[in-house]
Amino acid sequence: MKAWILLCIICLISGCDTIIPLNISKSFHDDLFTPPEKSIHVEEILDVSNEMQDFLSNQVKYYIRRGNDPKRALFNAITKSGKISIEYDAEMTKNAAETFKTQTGNCLSLVLMTAALAKKLDMYVEYQNVEFDEEAWKRMGEIYFSAGHVNIVLGKKAAFDRSRIDQTDTLIIDFIPPEQALRQRSSQISEKRVIAMYLNNRAAELLSKDRIDDAYWYARAAILQDVNFLTSFNTLGVIYRRHGDLILAKQIFTQITRQHPENIIALSNLHETLMKLGDTDSANKIGLKLKNLQPYEPFYFLNQAKLAIQNNDLINAKNLLHEEIVHNPNNDECHFWLAIVHYRLGEFQETAEQLMLARNNSITRKNYDLYSAKLNYLNSQFLIK
Repeated sequence: MKAWILLCIICLISGCDTIIPLNISKSFHDDLFTPPEKSIHVEEILDVSNEMQDFLSNQVKYYIRRGNDPKRALFNAITKSGKISIEYDAEMTKNAAETFKTQTGNCLSLVLMTAALAKKLDMYVEYQNVEFDEEAWKRMGEIYFSAGHVNIVLGKKAAFDRSRIDQTDTLIIDFIPPEQALRQRSSQISEKRVIAMYLNNRAAELLSKDRIDDAYWYARAAILQDVNFLTSFNTLGVIYRRHGDLILAKQIFTQITRQHPENIIALSNLHETLMKLGDTDSANKIGLKLKNLQPYEPFYFLNQAKLAIQNNDLINAKNLLHEEIVHNPNNDECHFWLAIVHYRLGEFQETAEQLMLARNNSITRKNYDLYSAKLNYLNSQFLIK
């Protein structure tokens, strides 16, 4: 049973300006879930730790003394000082202090850390949702994640409107390559939305580890933070379904699809829920609609390739994997399975190339190390260049 969740993204179901908030009072069922051992304190998400304060007092002020304006000083201190070395790792979405302490994080974690530091320097901060031309999909077990991206704009308040940023003096900090960032569309989002995205991410990550009760409370907190962020309602629906509360899950997904009748994420979850409820007629109707909107679901060709590998049909598997990579070019799992096929076909140079692509597209340190180890072994055995 697949579950579809949006992770760090808003454009698919909450980019509309005419959103009607779903009914909160009918969405929460606290009595079904064990209270969390540790309460969720939203105010801690952007807290500045003592370590971060020391960094501002020493490293950032060093660049300011050298004539940098505060925006550039902060950027230089983060990227050039050598005192911290931030590494991208999407294993878990961290708050600002956790990201600084571990020096790892996904795009949202890195934005939160930068925002917390900038606000401590009295800078004006804006957040942007970045929309990519192609959807990027990841999965953990049976949960499919549609991955998005956010970045941050630093500046000072406009002289004519203190509630807005001075557009003539801004610095965009993005944790993807500049040439890639410049090609994407972006739209401003509120800090309230960014906090809701963080809480939703944590809910999804906890759910992927079967910590369903904890996931519920994070999804609940995300909704309370920003009731217009319908992504969190989708996550809540998935939580209900994984908890066995199928009627509640159906109600959530139905509410979303009534407002957004062509939203693939919510429709897919509604389809899965109806199937599990045994309502095959309704599920088939949704299935036909999904087929028209999305002829091939995420990882369709990868899943078919795995079946072909099991049947030792390696040439067909290779063709299917190439097709999957056309649809999802930056997914490390696709490149890894293609490396396996090349290896079994005795194509060791191509195996190394795909392992390098898998490693370079990995979003966690764990997978990066795994692919590196396999690549090193291959190089040692076959002297691949």
